[in-house]
Amino acid sequence: MNDKIVINLLITIVILESVFAAPLPWSIAIKSDTKECAGYWGGDEYVGYKVPSGWKVYYPSDDDVIMTEFGSCEFRKWAGDLPGAEEKCCKELGLTFVSINIGESHGIWQLFYPPTIFYTMCLVIPIFISLFLVIRSILKKSRKS
Repeated sequence: MNDKIVINLLITIVILESVFAAPLPWSIAIKSDTKECAGYWGGDEYVGYKVPSGWKVYYPSDDDVIMTEFGSCEFRKWAGDLPGAEEKCCKELGLTFVSINIGESHGIWQLFYPPTIFYTMCLVIPIFISLFLVIRSILKKSRKS
């Protein structure tokens, strides 16, 4: 029965790890002091973007509305959609539109393609194996006592 717990724990970790592969939603970013506004996308499993210093990101709610200190706007955009939603939202807020995606590239993702292979082989698999061995040895010791 304890082996089943270990196996279920490892399956749960693998399932949770796969969640990180989902693309982040499109949003807007605002630099309040200059009243500038831009589109922003955080990335996916292949590339990541960070928001520049001084900018704040606003994500749409479940009803596709972005709420900011400058007001609200309807924002419907998914990865692969054509540009336009960013500028429309920024103008509705009375802000100066400056970019379709203000995000700056970052991270290990640009060094290895596809990054999931590097990440899985070098980080995740050794961690799973180590975790499995530690839990297994703990269970064996508890059975002996």
